[in-house]
Amino acid sequence: MALKSIQMEFAGQAGVSPRLGRMVTTDNLAAITTAGYLNNNSNATGINFSASDFIFVNYDAPLNGTGGSTGMFTFSIDSQGIITLVVPTSDVPAFVQGVTPGTSAASKALSLDGSSNLNGVAIANITASGTYNAALTATAAEANLNHLQTASVTTVSTTPASGSCAAQFQFKNAAAGNIAAVTPFLMYVSDVSGDLSTAVSGITALTNGVLVQLVTGRNIMGTTNATGQIGITLSGSAGTYYVTFLLPNGKTAISSALVVNA
Repeated sequence: MALKSIQMEFAGQAGVSPRLGRMVTTDNLAAITTAGYLNNNSNATGINFSASDFIFVNYDAPLNGTGGSTGMFTFSIDSQGIITLVVPTSDVPAFVQGVTPGTSAASKALSLDGSSNLNGVAIANITASGTYNAALTATAAEANLNHLQTASVTTVSTTPASGSCAAQFQFKNAAAGNIAAVTPFLMYVSDVSGDLSTAVSGITALTNGVLVQLVTGRNIMGTTNATGQIGITLSGSAGTYYVTFLLPNGKTAISSALVVNA
């Protein structure tokens, strides 16, 4: 294992701070962050390092070609001149695989550990090796849609009766949580699940929202209450009906069967 190359910028220019540097080494992270690593490397002989310097390091690099891991480090220099590479804990961001960031509020270091956690938070679309998993579209279901955007509509209850059926619905976000906001929607009625609209005698708001019939008993525009709920009463001939909600993502949400008794 060896330090292949190291170079600090602005060589010979006094007063330039912070300086930036680059280093390539075949040694691993544990080795390069060991106190005295640079002191004991002949390739670093003659370079004057400063605690204000920053250096980009390609470590675990192969002997030939490119690869390995990368990170940005600063220099800690003790009273004896012993140099240690450390992850920055200032306002300068850093990303180093396998390094746990500082716990102070000022620490801006990011780390990816072997459990695919970024600063202790599980990131579903980053693997333990630090690669992106393109099969997943987001780190969590809720990232696919705005928090207050409807992803589904749940049929909470249905109450069949003679000539009518009452029903309650709950609008939910992509994380399957109840939407806590007044939510506008379009819906239509059919006698076949998901089929085109079929008129009934009428649909009125039962509780928890407002309805406007664009086409009587067929196509409806409405809003939920402040907690994403809507209650309706469907009136018509005896039979089984369904309400289909049009979602903002271009899909539909189909209710449970709404049964109107004779």
